[in-house]
Amino acid sequence: MTRCRAGQGHDGRKRRPVRRIAVAIVLALVGGLTLTVAMPAPVAAHTGLESSQPSDGDMLSEPVSEILLEFNRQVEPVPDGLTVFDELGLEHRPDSLSSADGQICHMLFETPLTGGQFDV
Repeated sequence: MTRCRAGQGHDGRKRRPVRRIAVAIVLALVGGLTLTVAMPAPVAAHTGLESSQPSDGDMLSEPVSEILLEFNRQVEPVPDGLTVFDELGLEHRPDSLSSADGQICHMLFETPLTGGQFDV
């Protein structure tokens, strides 16, 4: 009869208890799952301008008191968030800025913008 020391098999090699391996596997899976959940997924956070009225590049021949901006996703208009610049680089802030649906913003000017080209 062959005698074995505790922790060794019949051939003299050390045995790894199945319990330790199972615990290591479980800990590795839990750690991987935790990292997967903890890491934020990439987000498409860029909001783009879909269209405007007047359109981009339009030369205004008549005074304009309203500019409409349509975005590709919902936005929340903020009072100083949108500004218009004329051909001379002068800044024109809207007197009112609103949005009914979160995608189309209405910029209202009490003093209409006169003819020319403007950048929003």
